[in-house]
Amino acid sequence: MCTIVFYILNLTSNSLVNAQDLTEETIQNYAQNVHDSLYYELFKANRTSDYDLAISYCQRGIVLSRSYKHPQFEVKFYNAIGWLKQQQGKYTESEQNYRKGIDIARELGAKDRLMFFYNNLGVLFEAQTRYDDALENYFKSMDYARELGSKKDQVVTLNNIGLVYYRIGQYQQGIDYLTQGINIAGKENMETELVFSYTNRGLCLIELKRYKEGLKNFTEAERLCKLQGGCDNQSMTDIYYGLGSSQYFMGNFKESEQYFTTGFDFAVKSNNAVSLSLYFYFQSKLLVEEEQYEQALTLLDSSNHHAHRVQSKIRILNNLELYSEIYERLKDTEQALKYKNLYIATKDSIFSNSLKENLNKIQLQEAQKEKQAIIDRQNQVIEQRNLIIILTLIAFALTGSVGVLLYKLNNANKRSKIELEDVVSKRTAELKLSNRKLRAANKEYDNFIYRTYHDLRGPLATITGLTRVAGMESTITGVQAHLQHISNTTSKLTSTLNNLIMVNELKSRELNFQVVNLRVQIEEIYHQVKSPDCKVKFTIASVEEGGGSIITDKMLCILLLRELVKNALFYSKDEEGEVIVKIMKNRANITEVEVSNNGVDIPESIGNKVFDIFIVGSERHGEGLGLYLAQVAAERIGATISIKKFANPVTFSVYFPPREN
Repeated sequence: MCTIVFYILNLTSNSLVNAQDLTEETIQNYAQNVHDSLYYELFKANRTSDYDLAISYCQRGIVLSRSYKHPQFEVKFYNAIGWLKQQQGKYTESEQNYRKGIDIARELGAKDRLMFFYNNLGVLFEAQTRYDDALENYFKSMDYARELGSKKDQVVTLNNIGLVYYRIGQYQQGIDYLTQGINIAGKENMETELVFSYTNRGLCLIELKRYKEGLKNFTEAERLCKLQGGCDNQSMTDIYYGLGSSQYFMGNFKESEQYFTTGFDFAVKSNNAVSLSLYFYFQSKLLVEEEQYEQALTLLDSSNHHAHRVQSKIRILNNLELYSEIYERLKDTEQALKYKNLYIATKDSIFSNSLKENLNKIQLQEAQKEKQAIIDRQNQVIEQRNLIIILTLIAFALTGSVGVLLYKLNNANKRSKIELEDVVSKRTAELKLSNRKLRAANKEYDNFIYRTYHDLRGPLATITGLTRVAGMESTITGVQAHLQHISNTTSKLTSTLNNLIMVNELKSRELNFQVVNLRVQIEEIYHQVKSPDCKVKFTIASVEEGGGSIITDKMLCILLLRELVKNALFYSKDEEGEVIVKIMKNRANITEVEVSNNGVDIPESIGNKVFDIFIVGSERHGEGLGLYLAQVAAERIGATISIKKFANPVTFSVYFPPREN
């Protein structure tokens, strides 16, 4: 029993009327150019009760969509027919309709529709045990989901990919993909998606004989359903199957039977043939344990009937194995051998050598994509380092050592780039060795940055000292102004240099996790950073007892919060300014800190670029490093920082992940 997610209605229809009031006759009362949308409403009204009638409505809708040049509705109808044909077990016709929809969606450049189609094709191929084709299409759907930034669709596809690995017996890989989906759904508070992801991860854990962990996942799915006021019949069917099978494999047959009985009631309501087949199968296994073989065979016949009704090869395969076991216990060698041979033949037809080769090829392609992503991230690191190098060159110009520094920095950058290219080229074959080389290169770069910092710190301190001495000795007003300007510039450069070295330290220091009281730390930060003449009203609103305590790295957490509070105070209105800090926790145990101020708005054209280094959001600005430091600190401790509102008031939000002691 697995929860596969597919898209039946992948476009929102602007319904003109209530579908219950529609008939083919009443459609004629409406303008002709909306008839295709009305036929789509008729399809929706009949899609579960009469497949053939629903298909006929879709076919008429396609003709009308072409006539009125409504390709977006033509796409919808092909998707609908594909789904209906799949429910009828007409897989070839289903695929043909999905393919036609894909061709039109590709011409329209409709990436969201292509994402839906590839997911539905994956579901179709999975039903036919074409697991290599299913996996290939799920990965295509995932690429579109990531490109579109759709978190929900990423969770859906990760769930379906995880299930393919479950089907082919690669349970740990299935757990890895399902866990990715759970992490995203938890952060985004997607309770429905969490239900089916927990359920399916529990199935993988059971296959690895980690029954207690599996039971914990099914129990969490049941808890989330209750929080939502109940889930749909299919979800409840799957959850109670998981609870029952966990108890069965732990030897608790009485508890198992109770769960299977409850789940069977939901399976009947959902009228899902695969679910009914699986429940009859497990009820038959329970009777085998009680040595009631004739009754077990009767229930197994029912399971086989439902499996053949939808051509579920996996269900048929499991049934054949149980038939063989029952007849073996009955000492009927001929029947036992017959079903054993059928089991072997069916298994070979599903898990062929070509399937294994194609699966390996697909997994290799995904590994190459991951390697390219690593290269892209390393290139970003090089770009950030280059920015630091440029600023360091400017600072050295003040000391007259530009030529020497340029030579050193150029050589260091070339060495780093050469080593990085070497690491990437050897990554697949020598991953551990290349990681050690990369760490050595980073250490060399860190040492160079620290040496450069101290080389610059001395001349800057000298300039500052000479400026102060000159200021005390000179009484000329014009000279005093120039000296003050030099002093201010040197101070800003010193501050920028300190922040840059802090960036380097943030990325390399070891993390030390401990309990941090957010309310206490925010209050201390406020008193540290506010100026003596500050008139801004500062309020902390906490909905958690104990001020919202979390487990994280204290130093990085304080740095992150300090930069957000400093930013809010700096940009608040002087007289009427107000900064509000809220501390909240959602049902997934994720803590959110929200910092808002009613000061200078952030242009939406800049958006989240304010977290990039040296980016400023208005004419009134600082060094362009504060929010970048906050972003770096957040990434190190696994937190997520973003702009929730760009104005009225400007609001920043930080999500801290849950951690256990």
